[in-house]
Amino acid sequence: PSLQATKEADGAAASVLCQPNSLLVFNSDAYLTHWHGIREAESDTVAAHTGNAAGMGLAIGSRVPRADTRVSLTIRRVLKVADAGRERIATSEAREERRRKEQWWLSSRGEEGLAPR
Repeated sequence: PSLQATKEADGAAASVLCQPNSLLVFNSDAYLTHWHGIREAESDTVAAHTGNAAGMGLAIGSRVPRADTRVSLTIRRVLKVADAGRERIATSEAREERRRKEQWWLSSRGEEGLAPR
């Protein structure tokens, strides 16, 4: 699916249910070219695209309550962030990520037509 399809409500290409104290790592193509995120909700519903549902003994349509606390950590390798004069330097990947995040933010607020700065 396209990036647009994977960010729409029912357009997920795949989903994974994470148990408490679990770790999910995205890298390479999964991180760079596919939208990924966690929608705010009190529970999750198992769907046909939930990859680990069978291994957890869950049927499609099952509702799984979320824990009260979630920790999300992002680690990126950045070659150079600032020079000696404190001028910010961004890689083309960092600029593209910022542009994608700004577009997502605008679309989540219903402001798709507004251009990010």
